[in-house]
Amino acid sequence: MHTDIYPANNESTNELLSQFVDINQLITIKEKTNFITNIFYGNFEDYQRTINKLNSMNSWELSHNMLSQVFSERNIYEFSKHARMLSTIVFSRYYPAYSMP
Repeated sequence: MHTDIYPANNESTNELLSQFVDINQLITIKEKTNFITNIFYGNFEDYQRTINKLNSMNSWELSHNMLSQVFSERNIYEFSKHARMLSTIVFSRYYPAYSMP
């Protein structure tokens, strides 16, 4: 594990996280419905837990690793339409200049 990606204390962590947009704000209602249906098999609580955990992460590397695990646990091909869509949204949280219009 790379410890250099973690800030030294909680105040630094909060400052770092505050620069990122909440993922819930990046997801449309239609996308949310698609993710719950096609990735989380209708389990809203599982979807919300995952989004909350992603929101607590301070790097794309950590978020990408978590998404890979989420997809693997659910037998979702990581390059499927919905998996790519969710990954792209989460990526745009860290790199908004590279997000799609």
